Amino acid sequence: MLTERVKWHFYDSDETYGSPRVRNGLVVEGWTVSERTVGLIMREHGLR
Repeated sequence: MLTERVKWHFYDSDETYGSPRVRNGLVVEGWTVSERTVGLIMREHGLR
């Protein structure tokens, strides 16, 4: 589910957000996640 939320935030930003901004969006939603974890998920799925 976290991966789907990361993808949603990335695509919602017109593919401009990096891991820090995506992480901030997740924290606002109530997730407890590190910037590194978000970055690894993004890299694994080719989100640049």
